[in-house]
Amino acid sequence: MIWEDGGPLTSPDPLVPEPPPAPPRLTLEFVTPLRVKRGEHLVRPERFEFHDLFRNLLRRVSLLGYFHSGQELEADFRGLTQAARACPVLARDLHWREWTRYSSRQRTTLEMGGLVGSITLDGVAMGPFWPYLWLGQWTHAGKGTSMGLGRYHLHEAASLRGAAVQANR
Repeated sequence: MIWEDGGPLTSPDPLVPEPPPAPPRLTLEFVTPLRVKRGEHLVRPERFEFHDLFRNLLRRVSLLGYFHSGQELEADFRGLTQAARACPVLARDLHWREWTRYSSRQRTTLEMGGLVGSITLDGVAMGPFWPYLWLGQWTHAGKGTSMGLGRYHLHEAASLRGAAVQANR
C-alpha cells in the first residue's frame, strides 16, 4: 500500500530483482535498432563485438542508478570492460536497419539507424556480465534509449550448429 485516502503518498523501499541463472548459451535478440559507437563511428554489423554492447550497458545501468536512486554502482568498470573484450560472439545474424524521425526542435529529419537481429553468446562466460545483460532488457542500451532504441530480449539458445559459419558473417 502506497496511499490511503487522506494520507500522504509514500514510496515502498526499492527492490532489487534477482536475475535467474544464466543459461548455458544465450541469444540476444535486438528488437529495436541498437546504436553503439566505437571511437567516433557507429558500430556496423560486421564489426560488432560483445564489448561494444556491454560497455554501453554498464554505463547506462550505472547512470540510471545514480540519478534515480542516488546510489553509485559499485563495480570494477575497467576490469569488467576489459573482460568483456575477451567474450566471443559465437553466432551472429545482424543487419543495419535505418530509422528516420523528425525533430521538431531542429526542424529536420534525423537518421537513427542501428543494429537489429541476434547474437549468440556462451552463457557460462557471461557470469560477471549476466546481471547487467538481464537488467538491460528493461533499460535498453546504446544511443536513443529514450526513444525506445536499444531494446533487446534474452533467450536460451537452442543449438550452436552452424555457429562457426554464422560467426563469420
